[in-house]
Amino acid sequence: EIIMNTNKVTRETAELMHLEMWSFVHGIAVMLATSFVKFEWELIDNMLSDIYRGLRATHLPEEKQ
Repeated sequence: EIIMNTNKVTRETAELMHLEMWSFVHGIAVMLATSFVKFEWELIDNMLSDIYRGLRATHLPEEKQ
């Protein structure tokens, strides 16, 4: 609902955006939990912001970005 309302997209698009974002977040979590990587919180914040902006660019028409 939040993704739909914030971005004015259909439920289908919002669910896809959520799935893609969740997959990225889960990947970071697994890497941290298994000590595969050591990311600083600021880097994680920047990475998540980059991914969100990328998803918006992919799924939203230019006038809604």
